[in-house]
Amino acid sequence: MSSILDSSMSNTSLARSIVGTDPEVLKDIYIEDINIVTWQRKLSHVLVEASESVIYSNPALQISQIVTPLDIVDRYIHPPSHIKLNLDFSSS
Repeated sequence: MSSILDSSMSNTSLARSIVGTDPEVLKDIYIEDINIVTWQRKLSHVLVEASESVIYSNPALQISQIVTPLDIVDRYIHPPSHIKLNLDFSSS
């Protein structure tokens, strides 16, 4: 499920964003009039607790990373053999 939100960017341009609950929504960033896409999902209880623990133990932690489509292919579709990924994003 996704929805399109319109918001005014300047006097003459209109930017649109798409919000969806399925990861397939991410491909919509390539639509000409779309400038941002958000995949909203419920996080598992385990992930929420782990995140809270990291934030609590490192309150000044700052992480920033630029990710490209090729990065996703390299890291998640064809990861190095020594990396074991659990890509089950379903909430528990």
